[in-house]
Amino acid sequence: MMAMARRVVILEPELEGHHAFWLSMLIEAHRRAGWEIEVLTAADTTHLREQSRMRGYDLETGVRLGTARAADKAGLLAEARKLARETGAVRIFVAFLDHYWAAILAEAAGSGGAGEAKRLGGPDRAKLSGIWFHPHALDAKWRWAPPLGKRWATRGRVHRLLRSARAAEVFDRVCFLVEEPRVFLGRVNPAIRSHVLPDPYEREPKLDREAAREKFGLPQERVIFLHLGSPERRKGLPDVIEAFGQLRRERGGKTGVGGGEPLLLRVGSNAGLRAAERVKLAALVDAGWAVTVEHHVPSEDLMEYFAACDWVLLPYRKFRYSSGVLANAIGAGRPVIASDYGFISTMVKREKLGIVYRVGHVSKLVYALSFAARYYRKDSLNAALVSAQSKRDTGHFVQILASQLAAV
Repeated sequence: MMAMARRVVILEPELEGHHAFWLSMLIEAHRRAGWEIEVLTAADTTHLREQSRMRGYDLETGVRLGTARAADKAGLLAEARKLARETGAVRIFVAFLDHYWAAILAEAAGSGGAGEAKRLGGPDRAKLSGIWFHPHALDAKWRWAPPLGKRWATRGRVHRLLRSARAAEVFDRVCFLVEEPRVFLGRVNPAIRSHVLPDPYEREPKLDREAAREKFGLPQERVIFLHLGSPERRKGLPDVIEAFGQLRRERGGKTGVGGGEPLLLRVGSNAGLRAAERVKLAALVDAGWAVTVEHHVPSEDLMEYFAACDWVLLPYRKFRYSSGVLANAIGAGRPVIASDYGFISTMVKREKLGIVYRVGHVSKLVYALSFAARYYRKDSLNAALVSAQSKRDTGHFVQILASQLAAV
């Protein structure tokens, strides 16, 4: 007599941006591991189906898509609980655990859902799994708990929950993209299974460097440095603007039109910059030292900007964990310039993916830019990037997660 298939509810109500990409891989990994799958997601599954079709994933066999209705995270978790009870699912896999900690804590305190007292453990409760992308609450420096204060209140409660005996009744496993928090969790609560997954890139560019530059009207002869995404200060865009301003001044303020000269390609909204920083960026654009792309970039074009550049900038000041920009830089075969802060710095140095400079020191960033503009075609960097690509493609991610999910 065949054993009954295990059933899981995967909760991911958003399908815009990279959400459909991650959900497609999670479904495929569970399917390959032999799970029957219930999915709570958005009503419009077009992006999910496109992602699955592009990679040859089976979205039909053993998979049932349902629409998430709740408007907040507590309600969505309650929906997943209800579906698990109705279908006999023994696991709830939360694609982005980062978004659900307040709801999980409220449930633990007996204030989730309609306010009735709830207990997280027990045989009739599906255990939780998920990916925790930015596990600040498990920073190894917080031996007992993060510091007091409003900003850290939730992180402190999460920290204490995960150290408690109850946590093993709540969680089946927690997946990370970096090693440090996994080691810390294994030390303080070995009853919770934890794994490290590779941080995958979404796709490789369709165009080569020359064709991508022609597509976007970028000069072929310049050394292009890409800064992509949010203008928030922790992502270091003000440092980049200041560094390019210094480079321009070192060259006597001349217009940057010569072959081999650095060019900043800034892709993303700049609305969050201070007024003085916007003025400096505009001056760089006027002088031919920068190109800005502030309109929405469709996901199918995003990787072509990586293809068009020579280096990708990761000048982060306070960003400890993984970055999709780093993963996509690897996918495009482009080296990076990163500050020596957090996991990104460790990965760049360990896998020889580019240049690391002292965080927050614009003069060191200027030197790194100048050095990179002279030596950007080094074969040793290309070999390291090819090796890194093989460890971060979607097939490798699905294979590793499937093997972890099968080992129950």
